[in-house]
Amino acid sequence: IAAGKQGLVVVDVGRPEHPARLEYNRADAPLDDAYDVSVAATNASFFAYVADGKNGLRVVRLVEAGETPGHQGFSPRPAPKVIATYPTSGVAVAVNRGQVRDRFEDESGGQMVVSNRIGARTFNLEEIRRFMFYPNGQTLRVTDDAPAALRHENVKRETVVRGEGAAPNDRAGGGKPAAAGRQ
Repeated sequence: IAAGKQGLVVVDVGRPEHPARLEYNRADAPLDDAYDVSVAATNASFFAYVADGKNGLRVVRLVEAGETPGHQGFSPRPAPKVIATYPTSGVAVAVNRGQVRDRFEDESGGQMVVSNRIGARTFNLEEIRRFMFYPNGQTLRVTDDAPAALRHENVKRETVVRGEGAAPNDRAGGGKPAAAGRQ
């Protein structure tokens, strides 16, 4: 939790009815103006990105393989340590959340964490390739310019009957045509 003058507060919510503040060595994470925090996993490590007000952006290592006791367990106890600071030109008040993932793997491919979906797994190489390449091997690319056939004005309107109350020309996708690019 970004807790203002208290810096980064780590809370154990293993028993949600009795949350407990976890203490750590404040000298390792000298945060004193925390406005916002976003957490992320990178390989087998876990980090907090903190908008630390007048101090700028701080990167706090929470869990590090080989350094945090129990790092390979289900719920290792965080040991916050500032590892980087980026001074901002003004007061840092917010941190954008990174890519949301619901499962993470370590360097060897073993699942480390499932954030919200029990039984989920990360994509394998073939599944990743299907997201990145056309069947002919050409790299998928995204542009702001849709091909003429997909532009809003050229998409054929069709009526989709979804039961009582369906309006004419109401598409199943929420009323907008499935076109790429800006409309």
